[in-house]
Amino acid sequence: MIRKPVCLFPAVAAFAASGLIVVRAATPLPAWYGEPNTTRQGYEFTSASLTPPANILENAYGTPMITVNLGGFSDGWQDPANPIELSGVVANGAWDLGTAGAVTVQCQVGATPPAQGAYFHIDFQVYVVAYRGITSLPSFESPGFTALNLSLAQTTVAQDPQFPGATWEGRTWAGSFDQVTTNTIMFAIRAPGNNTAVIDTYEVFTRATLIPEPSAIFMLTLPVIGWSLRRRRS
Repeated sequence: MIRKPVCLFPAVAAFAASGLIVVRAATPLPAWYGEPNTTRQGYEFTSASLTPPANILENAYGTPMITVNLGGFSDGWQDPANPIELSGVVANGAWDLGTAGAVTVQCQVGATPPAQGAYFHIDFQVYVVAYRGITSLPSFESPGFTALNLSLAQTTVAQDPQFPGATWEGRTWAGSFDQVTTNTIMFAIRAPGNNTAVIDTYEVFTRATLIPEPSAIFMLTLPVIGWSLRRRRS
């Protein structure tokens, strides 16, 4: 077993008279968060369930499906009761994915698929907190879709005082999908094939914009064209 000590960073911890209260660092939110047709699903992995329920769920279109697939050399769920395991920034549980292990979220981005000839433009943001030290940071993928304008931002969330240089890192991927003809999208966080990755937090945000088929746009503009012609004739 790899020794993975629990670590807390002063920037994410506060003291109260009743004892230590740890506050998780704020999740970066997309600029469009809260607009119509947006969703949010977040996971903190507080149990050993391979299909954990969402700790944060703001999705009017249905309950997302999540699957934890463990790879080789995985140390499994990191139990907060075990002092030698890495149980997260706030010590409430995490997953050691093992080599090439992944956590996949399948979520609905709309009530129904677009009508024939129409499609969704999907903006998304994926945020994960992972350990960087003896383990590696994970990568992002979306099976079956090609992300456009994909960007990656990274910030240090917490430092490990027992292992200088080891940190919990927040990674944020943002991008979009175009010409989407389904209302279900899959988002995956994957460990590298040559090392494990420990995942503490995982959040997925989406915004769907329905793009109507050309004939529908023409039907909508036809009354305006007719009104303009009548004005010219008069």
